[in-house]
Amino acid sequence: MKLLDRLNSVYYRLLLSYAALLLVTTAAVGTTSYVFFKSSLYGEVEKVHARMLAHTADQLTDNVVGKAQKLFLEMATRPDLLYFFDNPIPGQYARVKDVADELKGIVSMYPDVVDSAAVYYRDGNTIVSSQHGIAFLDSVPGKVAVNTDWIERMDREGKASLWIGTRKVPVNARSDGVSSELVTLAGTYPYNAAAGKAKGYYAVHLKAEAFVSMIRPSDDADRGRQWIADADGGLIADGSGRDDRDSSARAALLRAIAGSGRERDSVEGTIGGVDYLISYTTLPVTGWKLVQATPVDDYNRNATAIQRTLLLIGLAAIGAGLLMARALTSNLYGPLGSLLRTVRGLFGPPDAAPVKHENEYKQIGRLVANLSEKMSELESTVRENVPIIRHHLVSGLLHRHIANEAELEERLRLLNMSWPERYRCALIVRLDEAGMNGLGVEEQQIVLYNLIRELEHSASDSAPCAAISTSASEISAIVHSPERDESRIADTIERLSGFAERHFRIRLTASWGDWTDNPLHLHESYAQARAYLKYAYLLPDRGTFPHSAFAERERSREELPEKLSAAFAEALRSRDLEAVRTAVTTFADRLAAGCYSADYGMDRWKHLVDLYRQYVKDMNLKSGDVTDTGSMEKFRHISDIRQFREWLIDVVAQTFRFVEERGRNRGSETIERVKAHVDRSLDQELSLQAAAELVGLHPRYLSQLFKEETGVNFVDYVNRKRLEAAALLLKSTDSNVERVAAQVGFNTPAYFIKKFKELYGVTPKTYKFNYTMSRTELAEEDIPD
Repeated sequence: MKLLDRLNSVYYRLLLSYAALLLVTTAAVGTTSYVFFKSSLYGEVEKVHARMLAHTADQLTDNVVGKAQKLFLEMATRPDLLYFFDNPIPGQYARVKDVADELKGIVSMYPDVVDSAAVYYRDGNTIVSSQHGIAFLDSVPGKVAVNTDWIERMDREGKASLWIGTRKVPVNARSDGVSSELVTLAGTYPYNAAAGKAKGYYAVHLKAEAFVSMIRPSDDADRGRQWIADADGGLIADGSGRDDRDSSARAALLRAIAGSGRERDSVEGTIGGVDYLISYTTLPVTGWKLVQATPVDDYNRNATAIQRTLLLIGLAAIGAGLLMARALTSNLYGPLGSLLRTVRGLFGPPDAAPVKHENEYKQIGRLVANLSEKMSELESTVRENVPIIRHHLVSGLLHRHIANEAELEERLRLLNMSWPERYRCALIVRLDEAGMNGLGVEEQQIVLYNLIRELEHSASDSAPCAAISTSASEISAIVHSPERDESRIADTIERLSGFAERHFRIRLTASWGDWTDNPLHLHESYAQARAYLKYAYLLPDRGTFPHSAFAERERSREELPEKLSAAFAEALRSRDLEAVRTAVTTFADRLAAGCYSADYGMDRWKHLVDLYRQYVKDMNLKSGDVTDTGSMEKFRHISDIRQFREWLIDVVAQTFRFVEERGRNRGSETIERVKAHVDRSLDQELSLQAAAELVGLHPRYLSQLFKEETGVNFVDYVNRKRLEAAALLLKSTDSNVERVAAQVGFNTPAYFIKKFKELYGVTPKTYKFNYTMSRTELAEEDIPD
């Protein structure tokens, strides 16, 4: 228990910490060093193996494989050997004997390496060998006399040349089981002949002992092993000269090496219960693997010596470190003890005695806790006022209520804030009013609080900001940045929009002003942001309105062509709803896509409404008569240009329907007024425009209505009435044609005569003459005889 009590003290804890750190460090360094030295040793062994394998591979290539290739090429260029590939053998046995002698001569060039050489002629199914002479394979004695496995391999493999691994081949038919281990290099004639198309083969049979002698260790005490394995992992040569206790393990190892696909490598393996470090390389001509295996315990003896040396060094380091730990602990604990006595004297009760072996930090903590209680009330007051101070700071900068830098610095100090970034701008985030109005007051405050918190949290890294709520559906913020980079704000708004959509199903619209390096000029950036937010009305599908995209548009003085407004007014007068829809849609699209300021766009929309009101007034209508209460309710909730466009088209359609319905009721009365006007004014200029103005209708509509009521158009009706009046004047007065034409409103006698003739079939003069003559004849008939 006394030991545990002592561990409560900082002094003993420091001492224990140093000791633990020392032990862990020493163990780590020792282990790392051992692993490093061992791996370095293995690396050096691998390098030695690589050099040995490279040397052995060169020796094999020069002294065995190279000689075999040389003889192979020699056979491929001897005309006598190639003669019977194209000529029959029967009858030319003397020449066959010459071929056998040539083969013997070739073999005699390297008798230490080559066992024999042979040529197989497919047409005669005959083998000529340096060892057996000629053998006809169609006969039983011929088949028995010679080895044909290499011919079968060539037929099966279908390659131009082939290295055939070590196998036991009987010396001859009378050898009584005596065999030789041979390695064969065989090829086709002609070279590169397709499978089954070769005229024959020639082969050089090498002594397997030639390969073994190249890899056999010079020292019988050498525990290492060397093998040569073919491409399938089959054993070509074993240089160890002794039987393996576990040949299956060796075979599996050689198959794994052959199938590794690597040119050279080093691995660890176990053969016969002995661990080996195994290195291998690929022979360049044959593609076989030359394998070197060295027992691992040959190197572990050196590693054990290194391990013991490192252990002794580590123990010595631990002993020295413990002494240093005690000295360092004493030096570090001295200032802490002095601090504890000072704090106890300042803040501790005067009659309190120190507790033996109590943790010094706990004592200091208890003393500081006494002091913190005295400060808690003051801190609480400051905390309660932080939101108010923060709100006044942001609001004051945005609305220009902070007059100078001294006042700004004082407020920042009260909030324990600093603004090290060089640039800042004003940001306004407007929440969807429809979504917010559907919430209660408490829910609105919860939404605003969470969005402000998320905004400040999202912007803390890329663009730190201070945000406040300025209304029930709007947040204003000051965004800071080390450079003029609007992408930081855009990223923040994108994250905030996703948060608002996921948690509250509320859509956000944001705008921000230009960067400024003076916080006292933030009111200018705020005014810009407020102006850019107006463009949300014209561009309802857009969520952000940055300074870079809308500053030029806000300064623009570009105006829409007057023909757009004129087209709308004309469509109203003609009561063409489709033309109204086209005019309003074109107007809205041009206003949204063009470089027009938001204020100008609002003014142009008001102008369209004024045109509509003027049309209603011209039609002697009242707005309440032609629109329903639902339309007025929609008007109060319009939030963007798209809704305004649909509302305007809808009220125009209602107006047209009202006018049409009223027209049907008042059409006959109107036409009668027009007819009366025509009858009164035949001697004056009569036009459709004047008649339309008389009855308060559009000329086109009046023309349509007139034809529906009378069956003729307005001009034809006027001409007919004038011609009827002219006929009456011709019959009742003595006026000449010119005078009558003027009295009924025709400007030229010629036109009058033309129209009169079209109606009555004769000219006015003839008509008058005929009428006079008919009256005379009637008068004469009435005179008694």
